[in-house]
Amino acid sequence: MAKGSGLQLPEVEVRRLLSSLKITHSEVKPGRDLDLLLKRAIKKVESLSEAIAGGSSGQKKLDPASLPSCPKDQAAIRAFNTSYTITEIVQELGEQARGIPSQGEENVFFEYRVALGHLARNYVQSNSDFAVCQDEAQTSGLVIKILGLRKLANGQHLMEVKYLHNTRDAVRQEHLMAIQAERTDPAMAMKVSVAEGLFFKKVLEINASKLDSSYKAGLAKGGGLHGGLFQPSFLLPADPLSGDQAEEVQLMQCAHCKKIPAHSSCSRCKLVKYCGKECQSAHWAGHKKACKAEAARLAAAKVVSLEKAAFADAAAAPSDGSDASAVVDIPLGKASGISGFTSAIPMNQPVRNIQNLPTTQVDQTPPNVHGSSRFIIKVQSAAGNLMGLESPHMIYDKDRTLSAFMDPRVGTGYHRTSAVISNHGIQGRKIYLWAHRIAADRLRLYLDSRPSQSQNW
Repeated sequence: MAKGSGLQLPEVEVRRLLSSLKITHSEVKPGRDLDLLLKRAIKKVESLSEAIAGGSSGQKKLDPASLPSCPKDQAAIRAFNTSYTITEIVQELGEQARGIPSQGEENVFFEYRVALGHLARNYVQSNSDFAVCQDEAQTSGLVIKILGLRKLANGQHLMEVKYLHNTRDAVRQEHLMAIQAERTDPAMAMKVSVAEGLFFKKVLEINASKLDSSYKAGLAKGGGLHGGLFQPSFLLPADPLSGDQAEEVQLMQCAHCKKIPAHSSCSRCKLVKYCGKECQSAHWAGHKKACKAEAARLAAAKVVSLEKAAFADAAAAPSDGSDASAVVDIPLGKASGISGFTSAIPMNQPVRNIQNLPTTQVDQTPPNVHGSSRFIIKVQSAAGNLMGLESPHMIYDKDRTLSAFMDPRVGTGYHRTSAVISNHGIQGRKIYLWAHRIAADRLRLYLDSRPSQSQNW
């Protein structure tokens, strides 16, 4: 069981949840470290630090009563409505095309976002401010009372709530009386899995810890918490993590013992972090080869600005493609079919309705802003690859002037690129490669000669 956080979930459920959040966790030890990783991920999907004034330091608290109220309108519904990213859409379409059953019912984070949308929609459209979430066997229940909608300084919506969570074996008469006193009609009833209900509770607990004590005291003084049976909290819109955000959560792991957080980076390569000198020393034997190679690349980059070198510079150019296994050509635009296409939408911009995806834009060939010069692109594995699925790789340059997908169903380039990511990439999830527009509608990737992997984008 995952202990120490109030989330009584079996370890397998915690790990499944982390997978749905796109967090690598296979080497994280169960117990405190696993729970801490989950807590960090939840804070990231909610943008919790941005929601709290001065919250980057984690020291200041939030007083919802001091925030301006929001009207019950469509803007509030949209704010809490389920978000899809282009990555999720492509992964889902890829699963459908390959005949893989939908995993939506098992994706706790996805179901949580759906539940948030239901709460906001019913509150706005039906004036329903009372919700009961129960699993089918009624082993536990979560009662949520919505107190209002607030607007944060950054424009983000906040749902002010109080909640009561209990299990069937622990229900007492005072619990039932408190629930009855708060109940209003029409009430919402949501059927959730045990894991979904406990994840909801975990989010509420984390957010409650960020409330100002004077706000809590004010609610308690008015009797609104029923002697402490209800707990004040709040809910924020939650969007899927981008690949970079997921890495930001994970990179706090110690490369040796896998504990969280790890504070010090390897001074040579900057690719891994450690708890301290003991773990760094113990990890050196396995890390030495990769570290020296990356350090050599960094040193070379200081002498010659490889990122700005022209592709015509034969002395520093990658393979010219004479070895077919060292290059991958990706078609762009209308002629590409499904093997690679350009998207005019940023990869992780939320799309509120999958039907609203502007597919008319995917046939556009991107402008060639790089001309005849080589440039660096990032190739990033999609979340599905963490679960053993062959999901399309995302490809884009620093300024997002070119965004494309590499589909696993067409050609052999996908699997060769996957092998390079796995063997030479950052945590086996992304890699920076040299690229060259060999034609208006064709992009060439070079697998054998790679730029520094210490790019900051």
